[in-house]
Amino acid sequence: MLMVPSDWNKSKELEYAGQVLRLEDNFDATSNLVVLVSSTDKKFIIDFGSPKPFLSLVDYLLGKHAYFGMTIYEGGFDSGVVASAIIYVSK
Repeated sequence: MLMVPSDWNKSKELEYAGQVLRLEDNFDATSNLVVLVSSTDKKFIIDFGSPKPFLSLVDYLLGKHAYFGMTIYEGGFDSGVVASAIIYVSK
């Protein structure tokens, strides 16, 4: 089951191999959700092993961040400080 806010619409854009669905926010088109399906011979999620090697195969989907320079103010942080976070859950 996938629960999506009611103000998100289906998009016709196909960005990735195996993509079966793309939804985007009506208010902010840069916020979107992409569902990919790929074949595997694995029977259980634990057969994929540790999340770290798997994530290295799909990190281009999560976005990469690069910043060079000094900041004066970054969302309440001190000068010269930038914060970034990616959260994933695995069991």
